[in-house]
Amino acid sequence: MSKCVILLILLTSWTFATSTLARQAGGGEDLKGVCELAGGRWVGSESGNWACCWDNWGCYGCVDSVCKMKCDTQRCRKANGMARPDSNNEVIIKGLAPANSKAPIVPKKKVIIKNPSPKTLQKTQ
Repeated sequence: MSKCVILLILLTSWTFATSTLARQAGGGEDLKGVCELAGGRWVGSESGNWACCWDNWGCYGCVDSVCKMKCDTQRCRKANGMARPDSNNEVIIKGLAPANSKAPIVPKKKVIIKNPSPKTLQKTQ
């Protein structure tokens, strides 16, 4: 359910053209309505900066025409593809299935180069 809410907000905000967002500087009543319809808390300013926040989730908003998602929970980060590894012994592999799968960091083996034996050396003329 919460993934659908975030997806709805992101798709809705994506459909607004840059000029539409510029016209929202006076308070953004359309965006405010969408935010409240999705169960969010609207925060806006006269300068055009705004955010829609959900308890126990995070916020989506724009400051100086730069829009981004800020997650407060691991669930939000995972749903929005911003998951972080839980420990230093794991790393997220991007571009592999399943998405955001974690793989252990395998330490590189020290390579020891042995001196070649005379039998393996090739004689040059």
